[in-house]
Amino acid sequence: MNKRPRVFAPVPAFGLAVIGVVAPLLFGSVEPWAMRWLAAACGAVAVAGAWRWGVRWRALPLFSVVALALAGLGLVQLRTVRGPLEPVFGPATACAWATRTAIVLWVGRALLFWTAVRVFGSRTAIRRVAWALFVGGVLVAGVGLAQKSSVSRTIYGVRPITGDRAPFGPYYNRDHAAGLMAMAVALGLGLALDRRRPAGGRRTPGEAAEDTATWAVLACGLAVLGAGLWATYSRGACGSLVLGLAAVCLLAVPGAASRDRPLLIAGAAGGVAALILLAVAFPWLAGREGGGWDASMQGRLAIWSGARAMLADRTWWGFGLGAFRHSFPPYQAAGLAGTVGHAHSDWLEIAVDGGLPGFTLVAFGILGTLAGGLGRWGRGGAGPRALTGGAAAAAVAFCVHGIAENSFQIPASAAVFLVILAMVAARPAAPVPVPARPWWAWPLALAALVLCEAVAVTPLPGSPREAREACATSLHLAVVHPAAGRLLAMGALEEAAAGLAETPEDPALLDAAGEALDRLHSLADARAVQARARRLCPWWRP
Repeated sequence: MNKRPRVFAPVPAFGLAVIGVVAPLLFGSVEPWAMRWLAAACGAVAVAGAWRWGVRWRALPLFSVVALALAGLGLVQLRTVRGPLEPVFGPATACAWATRTAIVLWVGRALLFWTAVRVFGSRTAIRRVAWALFVGGVLVAGVGLAQKSSVSRTIYGVRPITGDRAPFGPYYNRDHAAGLMAMAVALGLGLALDRRRPAGGRRTPGEAAEDTATWAVLACGLAVLGAGLWATYSRGACGSLVLGLAAVCLLAVPGAASRDRPLLIAGAAGGVAALILLAVAFPWLAGREGGGWDASMQGRLAIWSGARAMLADRTWWGFGLGAFRHSFPPYQAAGLAGTVGHAHSDWLEIAVDGGLPGFTLVAFGILGTLAGGLGRWGRGGAGPRALTGGAAAAAVAFCVHGIAENSFQIPASAAVFLVILAMVAARPAAPVPVPARPWWAWPLALAALVLCEAVAVTPLPGSPREAREACATSLHLAVVHPAAGRLLAMGALEEAAAGLAETPEDPALLDAAGEALDRLHSLADARAVQARARRLCPWWRP
């Protein structure tokens, strides 16, 4: 057994920290170029981890196995492409390019989680990455508060906001930003408790100054995060944070000291009771308004009703990973305006896309990882106990928030969640062996880097080729399902506009946009757009 390579030792942990800070700041990683960089970063960090620790297939963590299995399900679905209302008798997808994109994302998540679990073999690594994620959340809150104080409707002053979105900082939706900030708050509380020293212990002047500075930074960061959460008015994020902290307090009771148990029970009960009382005193916190549901809840209920109908039609195999947007229009209620991109429920969307096998895999992977890590933590078997508890509260809050929000469909938020979940699953007390590197290590590392670069340039939603396929899918469905033709044509127009933002001279996208406008009865605009396509490329024939 050889010595640890010092050059590569800090790279995996540094990569996780960079992903946790930078990914949410890149427009929430929903931009096509941001998603490509995020996928490449996950692959590069995994390569560094494989170089440092080697690859042992039997040591793959549970969630990595589940993510790879889900990607395998997506590959099986790709073999058959069927429209949302066409009969199917096995795995199929309603949109091939969306399923290919989802497969790439799930493979990246498997690599990211595997690397994070291995990095967290050290308590120091857990603390450093937790600090990075906490600082990333504070930056998102700071950018959002600065944006709220200005009249500009652009992200970073360069990306305009379209539609009736409620952006916050680099996120296009304030609830998605609130979910990330709620996780950062839980981590910050864990970092604060982790700095607590035994009562009566002596401290040197240097240690006292370090503690004071750390507490000041944590207090300021938590204040900024609290102000950010308040500015988003996100009921779901705040409620899920309280429930996550309460659940961890109750789970900590068996392994806590006798004097601390009453405080933990009182804290958990008090948090839940306060949440219930606030919901009763202020009905808008529970989504009630004027004796009924408010507009936000009415929209969610309408989407969930259509999603349940989709689930009833394809209970076993789903509509294809990532294909919800292109499968929902035939099930969309007449009173629900606009294009619905997600189910506004992580768990429901996973069930619709992956069917019963996909939902079972994801639920088993997340809940099994949480149960195993919290079981060891409850018995006092985890590393930095307070910090692991904060990570567990953040993970539980994210899962609870996913009942009524689609934060898991935001790649950056999902990446941060998986790193936090790895903190709960890690066993920092266990030594990590470094096997001897065989002769094929360098060629394998080079091939993996080439593969990461290939992933980085793989067309994802918004790129010209994928936008063409998306337009073709939506326009074909508009012919097959006339009742949903207008919604599908609007979706095709949005896809064409997204592709044209990157390549304004693409004749295929211009022609697709013209056809979509034609179906929306904007005949003059349609002819103008299609004439432009002919001028740019006279040989083009749709």
